[in-house]
Amino acid sequence: MSKVRETVNLRKRTMKNGGQSLYLDWFFHGKREREFLGLYLGKDKVQNATTMRLAQQLKAKKMEELIAIEAGIAVKKFEATSISFRDYALEVASRYKVKNTVRSFTSAAKRIPNKIMLASVDRACLSKIIRDAWGECSQNAQNSNGAFLKLAMRQAFKEGLIPQLPDFSGVVPSPKPGNKVFLTLDEIKQFMAVEPPVEKCGASAARRWFMIKDAFLFGCFTGLRYSDIYKAKWGDIQDGILITEQMKTKEEVRIPLSQNALQFIPQRNENVQDEDRIFDSIPGRSCHADEKLAKLVELSGIKKHITFHCSRHTCATLMLSYGADLYTVSKILGHTNVKTTQIYTKVLDEGKRKAVELVPKI
Repeated sequence: MSKVRETVNLRKRTMKNGGQSLYLDWFFHGKREREFLGLYLGKDKVQNATTMRLAQQLKAKKMEELIAIEAGIAVKKFEATSISFRDYALEVASRYKVKNTVRSFTSAAKRIPNKIMLASVDRACLSKIIRDAWGECSQNAQNSNGAFLKLAMRQAFKEGLIPQLPDFSGVVPSPKPGNKVFLTLDEIKQFMAVEPPVEKCGASAARRWFMIKDAFLFGCFTGLRYSDIYKAKWGDIQDGILITEQMKTKEEVRIPLSQNALQFIPQRNENVQDEDRIFDSIPGRSCHADEKLAKLVELSGIKKHITFHCSRHTCATLMLSYGADLYTVSKILGHTNVKTTQIYTKVLDEGKRKAVELVPKI
Protein backbone atom coordinates (compact mmCIF):
# COMPACT_ATOMS: atom_id res chain seq x y z
CA MET A 1 0.00 0.00 0.00
CA SER A 2 2.88 2.34 0.70
CA LYS A 3 4.02 1.86 -2.89
CA VAL A 4 0.69 3.24 -4.10
CA ARG A 5 1.16 6.36 -2.05
CA GLU A 6 4.56 6.90 -3.60
CA THR A 7 3.45 6.30 -7.18
CA VAL A 8 0.59 8.86 -7.34
CA ASN A 9 2.16 12.17 -8.27
CA LEU A 10 0.66 15.62 -8.69
CA ARG A 11 2.37 17.28 -11.64
CA LYS A 12 2.22 20.54 -13.59
CA ARG A 13 2.34 21.15 -17.32
CA THR A 14 3.14 24.65 -18.61
CA MET A 15 0.69 25.93 -21.21
CA LYS A 16 1.19 28.40 -24.07
CA ASN A 17 -0.46 31.22 -22.12
CA GLY A 18 2.06 30.84 -19.30
CA GLY A 19 -0.35 29.14 -16.91
CA GLN A 20 0.03 25.60 -15.62
CA SER A 21 -2.32 22.65 -15.96
CA LEU A 22 -2.39 20.16 -13.07
CA TYR A 23 -2.56 16.42 -13.59
CA LEU A 24 -1.98 13.16 -11.74
CA ASP A 25 0.18 10.32 -12.94
CA TRP A 26 0.79 6.95 -11.36
CA PHE A 27 2.46 3.61 -12.05
CA PHE A 28 0.21 0.75 -11.03
CA HIS A 29 0.29 -2.96 -11.89
CA GLY A 30 3.01 -2.38 -14.46
CA LYS A 31 1.19 0.40 -16.28
CA ARG A 32 1.70 4.17 -16.20
CA GLU A 33 -1.46 6.29 -16.38
CA ARG A 34 -2.29 9.96 -16.12
CA GLU A 35 -5.40 12.01 -15.46
CA PHE A 36 -5.75 15.72 -16.17
CA LEU A 37 -7.73 17.39 -13.41
CA GLY A 38 -9.09 20.40 -15.28
CA LEU A 39 -7.37 22.62 -12.69
CA TYR A 40 -5.07 25.48 -13.61
CA LEU A 41 -2.56 27.77 -11.92
CA GLY A 42 -2.24 31.41 -12.92
CA LYS A 43 -0.89 34.66 -11.47
CA ASP A 44 -3.24 34.90 -8.49
CA LYS A 45 -1.32 33.39 -5.55
CA VAL A 46 -4.37 33.20 -3.28
CA GLN A 47 -6.42 31.39 -5.92
CA ASN A 48 -3.46 29.12 -6.72
CA ALA A 49 -3.33 28.05 -3.08
CA THR A 50 -7.03 27.11 -3.21
CA THR A 51 -6.52 25.23 -6.49
CA MET A 52 -3.55 23.30 -5.09
CA ARG A 53 -5.56 22.37 -2.00
CA LEU A 54 -8.31 20.95 -4.20
CA ALA A 55 -5.74 19.12 -6.34
CA GLN A 56 -4.27 17.52 -3.22
CA GLN A 57 -7.76 16.36 -2.24
CA LEU A 58 -8.21 14.75 -5.68
CA LYS A 59 -4.78 13.13 -5.37
CA ALA A 60 -5.79 11.66 -1.99
CA LYS A 61 -9.01 10.37 -3.57
CA LYS A 62 -7.05 8.66 -6.35
CA MET A 63 -4.68 7.06 -3.82
CA GLU A 64 -7.66 5.71 -1.86
CA GLU A 65 -9.04 4.14 -5.05
CA LEU A 66 -5.73 2.46 -5.91
CA ILE A 67 -5.23 1.20 -2.36
CA ALA A 68 -8.74 -0.27 -2.41
CA ILE A 69 -8.06 -2.00 -5.73
CA GLU A 70 -4.76 -3.40 -4.44
CA ALA A 71 -6.51 -4.71 -1.33
CA GLY A 72 -9.29 -6.29 -3.38
CA ILE A 73 -11.94 -3.94 -2.02
CA ALA A 74 -14.75 -2.80 -4.29
CA VAL A 75 -14.11 0.78 -5.32
CA LYS A 76 -16.80 3.38 -5.10
CA LYS A 77 -16.65 5.06 -8.46
CA PHE A 78 -17.85 8.36 -7.09
CA GLU A 79 -16.25 9.50 -3.85
CA ALA A 80 -16.39 13.24 -3.18
CA THR A 81 -16.57 13.02 0.61
CA SER A 82 -13.09 14.51 0.98
CA ILE A 83 -13.60 17.40 -1.44
CA SER A 84 -14.72 20.72 0.02
CA PHE A 85 -17.62 22.34 -1.83
CA ARG A 86 -16.15 25.75 -1.02
CA ASP A 87 -12.72 24.91 -2.46
CA TYR A 88 -14.25 23.34 -5.55
CA ALA A 89 -16.53 26.35 -6.16
CA LEU A 90 -13.56 28.71 -5.77
CA GLU A 91 -11.65 26.71 -8.36
CA VAL A 92 -14.60 26.77 -10.78
CA ALA A 93 -14.81 30.55 -10.35
CA SER A 94 -11.13 30.91 -11.27
CA ARG A 95 -11.69 29.27 -14.67
CA TYR A 96 -13.50 32.30 -16.07
CA LYS A 97 -11.64 34.97 -18.04
CA VAL A 98 -13.77 38.06 -17.34
CA LYS A 99 -12.48 39.72 -14.16
CA ASN A 100 -15.91 40.86 -12.95
CA THR A 101 -17.27 37.33 -13.37
CA VAL A 102 -14.35 35.84 -11.45
CA ARG A 103 -14.77 38.40 -8.67
CA SER A 104 -18.53 37.85 -8.43
CA PHE A 105 -18.29 34.03 -8.46
CA THR A 106 -15.36 34.04 -6.02
CA SER A 107 -17.35 36.22 -3.63
CA ALA A 108 -20.25 33.74 -3.83
CA ALA A 109 -17.98 30.73 -3.26
CA LYS A 110 -16.46 32.31 -0.16
CA ARG A 111 -19.91 32.36 1.45
CA ILE A 112 -20.00 28.54 1.47
CA PRO A 113 -19.15 27.12 4.92
CA ASN A 114 -15.83 25.23 4.98
CA LYS A 115 -17.29 22.11 6.58
CA ILE A 116 -19.65 21.29 3.67
CA MET A 117 -18.32 18.52 1.43
CA LEU A 118 -19.20 18.23 -2.24
CA ALA A 119 -20.82 14.81 -1.77
CA SER A 120 -23.23 16.12 0.87
CA VAL A 121 -24.74 18.93 -1.21
CA ASP A 122 -28.38 18.23 -1.97
CA ARG A 123 -31.40 20.46 -2.53
CA ALA A 124 -31.95 21.18 1.17
CA CYS A 125 -28.25 21.90 1.75
CA LEU A 126 -27.99 24.32 -1.18
CA SER A 127 -31.19 26.07 -0.14
CA LYS A 128 -29.78 26.58 3.37
CA ILE A 129 -26.50 27.98 2.00
CA ILE A 130 -28.40 30.51 -0.10
CA ARG A 131 -30.77 31.39 2.74
CA ASP A 132 -27.97 31.87 5.28
CA ALA A 133 -25.69 33.82 2.93
CA TRP A 134 -28.15 35.97 0.97
CA GLY A 135 -31.48 35.69 2.79
CA GLU A 136 -31.45 39.41 3.61
CA CYS A 137 -30.37 40.42 0.10
CA SER A 138 -32.44 41.20 -2.98
CA GLN A 139 -34.15 38.54 -5.05
CA ASN A 140 -31.65 39.20 -7.85
CA ALA A 141 -28.73 38.56 -5.48
CA GLN A 142 -30.26 35.27 -4.35
CA ASN A 143 -30.94 34.21 -7.94
CA SER A 144 -27.52 35.12 -9.35
CA ASN A 145 -25.48 33.63 -6.50
CA GLY A 146 -27.71 30.56 -6.34
CA ALA A 147 -27.25 30.10 -10.10
CA PHE A 148 -23.47 30.01 -9.67
CA LEU A 149 -23.65 27.40 -6.90
CA LYS A 150 -25.87 25.23 -9.12
CA LEU A 151 -23.42 25.75 -11.99
CA ALA A 152 -20.57 24.50 -9.78
CA MET A 153 -22.57 21.39 -8.90
CA ARG A 154 -23.33 20.71 -12.58
CA GLN A 155 -19.62 20.98 -13.31
CA ALA A 156 -18.83 18.53 -10.49
CA PHE A 157 -21.28 16.08 -12.04
CA LYS A 158 -19.72 16.47 -15.49
CA GLU A 159 -16.28 15.80 -14.03
CA GLY A 160 -17.48 12.64 -12.29
CA LEU A 161 -17.03 13.97 -8.76
CA ILE A 162 -20.64 13.23 -7.77
CA PRO A 163 -22.74 10.25 -8.95
CA GLN A 164 -25.85 12.22 -9.85
CA LEU A 165 -27.04 15.79 -10.01
CA PRO A 166 -29.67 16.59 -7.35
CA ASP A 167 -32.88 18.38 -8.29
CA PHE A 168 -32.16 21.99 -7.39
CA SER A 169 -35.47 23.45 -8.57
CA GLY A 170 -36.94 25.86 -6.06
CA VAL A 171 -33.79 26.31 -3.96
CA VAL A 172 -34.24 30.07 -4.31
CA PRO A 173 -37.65 31.14 -2.96
CA SER A 174 -39.97 32.83 -5.43
CA PRO A 175 -40.33 36.59 -5.00
CA LYS A 176 -43.32 37.75 -3.00
CA PRO A 177 -45.34 40.84 -3.93
CA GLY A 178 -44.20 43.78 -1.87
CA ASN A 179 -40.80 42.35 -0.92
CA LYS A 180 -38.87 45.37 -2.22
CA VAL A 181 -37.57 47.43 0.68
CA PHE A 182 -37.89 51.21 0.42
CA LEU A 183 -38.05 54.30 2.61
CA THR A 184 -41.12 56.45 3.08
CA LEU A 185 -40.80 60.23 2.87
CA ASP A 186 -40.89 60.45 6.67
CA GLU A 187 -38.12 57.85 6.92
CA ILE A 188 -36.03 59.82 4.41
CA LYS A 189 -36.35 62.87 6.66
CA GLN A 190 -35.40 60.69 9.61
CA PHE A 191 -32.32 59.47 7.75
CA MET A 192 -31.38 63.03 6.70
CA ALA A 193 -31.19 64.04 10.36
CA VAL A 194 -28.48 61.47 11.14
CA GLU A 195 -24.99 62.74 11.90
CA PRO A 196 -22.30 60.34 10.60
CA PRO A 197 -19.97 59.02 13.36
CA VAL A 198 -16.87 60.98 12.37
CA GLU A 199 -15.58 62.15 15.77
CA LYS A 200 -12.44 59.98 15.56
CA CYS A 201 -12.03 60.14 11.77
CA GLY A 202 -9.53 62.06 9.72
CA ALA A 203 -10.71 64.59 7.15
CA SER A 204 -10.70 62.09 4.27
CA ALA A 205 -12.62 59.40 6.17
CA ALA A 206 -15.14 61.96 7.45
CA ARG A 207 -15.73 63.23 3.92
CA ARG A 208 -16.41 59.67 2.77
CA TRP A 209 -19.03 59.17 5.50
CA PHE A 210 -20.92 62.33 4.53
CA MET A 211 -20.65 61.62 0.81
CA ILE A 212 -22.01 58.08 1.20
CA LYS A 213 -24.99 59.54 3.03
CA ASP A 214 -25.56 62.19 0.34
CA ALA A 215 -25.09 59.70 -2.51
CA PHE A 216 -27.75 57.43 -1.02
CA LEU A 217 -30.20 60.33 -0.68
CA PHE A 218 -29.34 61.44 -4.23
CA GLY A 219 -30.30 57.93 -5.38
CA CYS A 220 -33.63 58.21 -3.54
CA PHE A 221 -34.60 61.10 -5.84
CA THR A 222 -32.98 59.98 -9.12
CA GLY A 223 -33.39 56.19 -9.11
CA LEU A 224 -29.79 55.67 -10.25
CA ARG A 225 -28.02 52.43 -9.42
CA TYR A 226 -24.92 52.65 -7.25
CA SER A 227 -22.62 51.91 -10.20
CA ASP A 228 -24.11 54.85 -12.12
CA ILE A 229 -23.90 57.21 -9.13
CA TYR A 230 -20.27 56.18 -8.66
CA LYS A 231 -19.27 56.99 -12.25
CA ALA A 232 -21.42 60.12 -12.67
CA LYS A 233 -19.29 63.09 -13.77
CA TRP A 234 -19.88 66.81 -13.51
CA GLY A 235 -20.03 67.03 -17.29
CA ASP A 236 -22.98 64.61 -17.33
CA ILE A 237 -25.22 67.36 -15.93
CA GLN A 238 -26.54 69.60 -18.70
CA ASP A 239 -29.25 72.21 -18.10
CA GLY A 240 -30.39 70.47 -14.92
CA ILE A 241 -30.59 67.05 -16.57
CA LEU A 242 -28.21 64.20 -15.77
CA ILE A 243 -27.43 62.27 -18.97
CA THR A 244 -25.62 58.98 -18.53
CA GLU A 245 -25.24 55.51 -19.99
CA GLN A 246 -26.31 52.85 -17.51
CA MET A 247 -23.57 50.42 -16.56
CA LYS A 248 -26.00 47.50 -16.43
CA THR A 249 -28.04 47.94 -19.62
CA LYS A 250 -25.73 50.24 -21.65
CA GLU A 251 -28.86 52.31 -22.37
CA GLU A 252 -28.80 56.10 -22.07
CA VAL A 253 -31.04 57.71 -19.46
CA ARG A 254 -31.91 61.39 -19.07
CA ILE A 255 -32.94 62.27 -15.53
CA PRO A 256 -34.22 65.77 -14.70
CA LEU A 257 -32.74 66.69 -11.32
CA SER A 258 -35.36 67.89 -8.86
CA GLN A 259 -34.60 70.31 -6.04
CA ASN A 260 -34.64 67.29 -3.73
CA ALA A 261 -31.88 65.63 -5.76
CA LEU A 262 -29.81 68.79 -6.27
CA GLN A 263 -29.47 69.48 -2.55
CA PHE A 264 -27.42 66.29 -2.11
CA ILE A 265 -24.88 67.03 -4.85
CA PRO A 266 -21.54 68.23 -3.40
CA GLN A 267 -20.62 71.84 -3.92
CA ARG A 268 -18.47 72.20 -7.03
CA ASN A 269 -15.32 74.27 -6.57
CA GLU A 270 -13.45 76.10 -9.31
CA ASN A 271 -10.74 73.42 -9.65
CA VAL A 272 -13.18 70.64 -10.54
CA GLN A 273 -13.21 69.53 -14.19
CA ASP A 274 -16.13 68.14 -16.20
CA GLU A 275 -14.40 64.73 -16.28
CA ASP A 276 -14.18 64.55 -12.48
CA ARG A 277 -16.61 62.32 -10.61
CA ILE A 278 -19.37 64.06 -8.66
CA PHE A 279 -19.29 61.70 -5.67
CA ASP A 280 -15.54 61.22 -5.73
CA SER A 281 -15.16 59.89 -2.18
CA ILE A 282 -17.55 56.94 -2.25
CA PRO A 283 -16.00 53.45 -2.58
CA GLY A 284 -15.94 51.65 -5.92
CA ARG A 285 -18.06 48.73 -4.74
CA SER A 286 -21.54 49.08 -3.29
CA CYS A 287 -20.92 46.39 -0.65
CA HIS A 288 -18.29 48.62 0.97
CA ALA A 289 -20.67 51.59 0.93
CA ASP A 290 -23.43 49.37 2.35
CA GLU A 291 -21.35 48.71 5.46
CA LYS A 292 -21.33 52.40 6.37
CA LEU A 293 -24.90 52.87 5.17
CA ALA A 294 -26.05 50.13 7.57
CA LYS A 295 -24.46 52.04 10.45
CA LEU A 296 -26.20 55.27 9.40
CA VAL A 297 -29.55 53.48 9.16
CA GLU A 298 -29.00 51.99 12.62
CA LEU A 299 -28.23 55.44 14.05
CA SER A 300 -31.39 56.83 12.43
CA GLY A 301 -33.56 54.31 14.25
CA ILE A 302 -35.08 52.95 11.03
CA LYS A 303 -35.92 49.27 11.51
CA LYS A 304 -35.41 48.07 7.95
CA HIS A 305 -32.63 46.20 6.15
CA ILE A 306 -31.45 49.01 3.86
CA THR A 307 -28.82 48.68 1.15
CA PHE A 308 -27.82 51.23 -1.47
CA HIS A 309 -30.12 49.60 -4.01
CA CYS A 310 -33.07 50.44 -1.76
CA SER A 311 -32.63 54.07 -2.83
CA ARG A 312 -33.73 52.99 -6.31
CA HIS A 313 -36.79 51.23 -4.89
CA THR A 314 -37.51 54.35 -2.84
CA CYS A 315 -37.40 56.61 -5.89
CA ALA A 316 -39.80 54.40 -7.85
CA THR A 317 -42.35 54.00 -5.06
CA LEU A 318 -42.28 57.71 -4.20
CA MET A 319 -42.90 58.78 -7.80
CA LEU A 320 -45.74 56.29 -8.27
CA SER A 321 -47.35 57.06 -4.92
CA TYR A 322 -47.40 60.78 -5.77
CA GLY A 323 -49.09 60.22 -9.12
CA ALA A 324 -46.36 59.67 -11.73
CA ASP A 325 -47.42 57.40 -14.58
CA LEU A 326 -45.84 53.98 -15.02
CA TYR A 327 -44.27 54.72 -18.42
CA THR A 328 -42.47 57.86 -17.21
CA VAL A 329 -41.15 56.09 -14.12
CA SER A 330 -39.87 53.22 -16.27
CA LYS A 331 -37.95 55.69 -18.45
CA ILE A 332 -36.40 57.44 -15.44
CA LEU A 333 -35.31 54.10 -13.97
CA GLY A 334 -34.00 52.99 -17.36
CA HIS A 335 -36.09 49.82 -17.46
CA THR A 336 -36.06 48.26 -20.91
CA ASN A 337 -39.46 46.68 -20.21
CA VAL A 338 -42.31 48.46 -18.44
CA LYS A 339 -43.31 45.13 -16.86
CA THR A 340 -40.25 45.46 -14.62
CA THR A 341 -41.61 48.77 -13.32
CA GLN A 342 -45.02 47.19 -12.63
CA ILE A 343 -43.44 45.36 -9.69
CA TYR A 344 -43.54 48.66 -7.80
CA THR A 345 -47.29 49.04 -8.34
CA LYS A 346 -47.70 45.70 -6.55
CA VAL A 347 -45.67 47.13 -3.67
CA LEU A 348 -48.06 50.08 -3.45
CA ASP A 349 -51.12 47.82 -3.77
CA GLU A 350 -49.87 45.76 -0.85
CA GLY A 351 -49.51 48.94 1.22
CA LYS A 352 -53.03 50.05 0.27
CA ARG A 353 -54.40 46.64 1.22
CA LYS A 354 -52.82 46.87 4.66
CA ALA A 355 -54.17 50.41 5.05
CA VAL A 356 -57.81 49.52 4.32
CA GLU A 357 -57.60 46.53 6.64
CA LEU A 358 -56.72 48.85 9.53
CA VAL A 359 -60.37 49.90 9.71
CA PRO A 360 -62.12 47.57 12.21
CA LYS A 361 -64.96 45.37 11.02
CA ILE A 362 -68.46 46.63 11.86
